[in-house]
Amino acid sequence: LIRLCKDFNVRMYDQVWDPVKFQKAIQRGGIGFNRSLLGDVAIRVFETLASGRFLLTDRVRCLNTLIEDKKHCRMYDTWFRPFFPNYSIEVNMICNIVRFYLNHDKEREQIAENGSEYAWANHTWTRRASTLLNLVFS
Repeated sequence: LIRLCKDFNVRMYDQVWDPVKFQKAIQRGGIGFNRSLLGDVAIRVFETLASGRFLLTDRVRCLNTLIEDKKHCRMYDTWFRPFFPNYSIEVNMICNIVRFYLNHDKEREQIAENGSEYAWANHTWTRRASTLLNLVFS
């Protein structure tokens, strides 16, 4: 994030817990950035997609079963993990992806639109509750 802040106009909203403030923060940006902490799929992924913003997120386990790279969002591969001393490859890749999509509005906006439509059709709280109830009572 430090490198992204140096190379681009980045605002970090890492502790916005109020849903209204969180949505306002997402709406201010051209690209929503997500980096999982433990290889998890955070709700932030779906909130960013639903907001209609372009999402750049790390490729974590099972995310490919929920959304499609380069269609609903853009995923980057993660080599950096704690105690791995050289993560410059990952940082450079992220910066290159950000630079590309900031310079290609049409592609970024199309992916953001696809992601939003897909999130609203497939990843709402109602859909999640229905899936859980079907699993429990089937």
